[in-house]
Amino acid sequence: MDASSSLCFVSNGDSNKRARQCQAQIRDEGFFWSYTEFSIFRGKRDVHRSLFFRDIIAVTTRKDGTCGFALHACPAVSSFFSTKRKQLSYSFQCSSEEEQSSWIDRLSAALYPFKYASKGVLRRLAILINPFGGGRTARAVFRDNLLPLLKLADLEHDITETSCAAFAVSWAQNLDLSRYTGVVCIGGDGLVYEVLNGFANRSDSETAMKTPVGVIPAGSHNALACSVGCASPLTAALAVIKGNVQPMDLMKVQLGDQIIYATSVVTWGLVSDIAMTASKWRSLGPQRYPLCGAAKFLRGGSAYRAKVSVLAHETYTHGTEDKKSKPVEVDLESQSFTSSGSHWQTFEGPFSIILACNHECRNSLDSGVTAPRAHISDGSIDLMLLPASGRCTLLEFITRMQMGGKHVNMNRVQYMKVKAFTIEPAESSLLDYDIDGELFPCAPVSVTMLEGHANIVRL
Repeated sequence: MDASSSLCFVSNGDSNKRARQCQAQIRDEGFFWSYTEFSIFRGKRDVHRSLFFRDIIAVTTRKDGTCGFALHACPAVSSFFSTKRKQLSYSFQCSSEEEQSSWIDRLSAALYPFKYASKGVLRRLAILINPFGGGRTARAVFRDNLLPLLKLADLEHDITETSCAAFAVSWAQNLDLSRYTGVVCIGGDGLVYEVLNGFANRSDSETAMKTPVGVIPAGSHNALACSVGCASPLTAALAVIKGNVQPMDLMKVQLGDQIIYATSVVTWGLVSDIAMTASKWRSLGPQRYPLCGAAKFLRGGSAYRAKVSVLAHETYTHGTEDKKSKPVEVDLESQSFTSSGSHWQTFEGPFSIILACNHECRNSLDSGVTAPRAHISDGSIDLMLLPASGRCTLLEFITRMQMGGKHVNMNRVQYMKVKAFTIEPAESSLLDYDIDGELFPCAPVSVTMLEGHANIVRL
């Protein structure tokens, strides 16, 4: 902790009109300053301000060339209605160039453990933009949120835009990872899904899958970004600059001879039925899902025949966090998906919904939470089974989901944490699977949890 020093604080930009004498101090957690303010309505009062190092992007000299420095940060700013991050600059005047150099050197040294360069990660980024996803806002999201921060942090980067379906898969397969220490996806959940599946098809897939991947939300739902604390584009951009990396579980999906790596959701039943209809109405944007869901709900007929076998990890009692069974230690490599061993349970349909989540799957459009007990690195899949139900039960399920995930407490919902599961649809079924927003043809499927198989950037 530094001793308090006298500075002149300029509240906005580099204008000297509102300069105030202040006492400033560097502490372990951030930069603190205080000054006395006088107004007609409030009179004289002491004002205490602070910036935490986790929110500071860079420290630079002042733009106007006068002696001093500026702190560039993205702090969380509270208003009457909400709290959200804003990109702000705080300017300070110094009495001499020696004092200016001293402050910049000390702040840079204090900021070092929190900067991307400290861990040797995310020093050069490969940025992939999907300009066609969601509301077609990806270019603007990059220009207004990430690009200014990249310039302030002096971070090298190369930009590529997708031009067709599955472009990201081939891009990730052929990317020269020796030139980059991280990948940033600006788009929806499907873009991250394609990049990771491209990595999985490389000859150096084991190394490629460990490449840190950041996601900046610009898609339809942005469930993955919401689950890693990056619900807003600016927050996600700050996470990229800071370079905080966390292991991420993946779901390995075997569908016939095809192997798919899912980051978020594997579902079959009503949800995939709605997704099949919504895929024909992409021109409606994110609103196509609730519209197609409402149409399906009014038509009725939400019973889908299948047999589901699960390798349970934990099972929850309805309406409580108490576990029915404790985690089971198993060797997945030695388990056969056709086995009827003591750890496997089988559920016979018909079902309305079969839904497996890798994380909370929060909805950026509303307060919906699909799997409230899930975590992106807890080593298990959150599986929900809803037997064939009528309109009233389905309406209750959807309503409770929008209330922060209370649907999991319904008596008819079977909620489990599993290590693996299989789905065997009835022979007459033509219903596709929905895997991370992509549709795959109906066939028996097996899903296995891969713990910590990838790395995700989070705040």
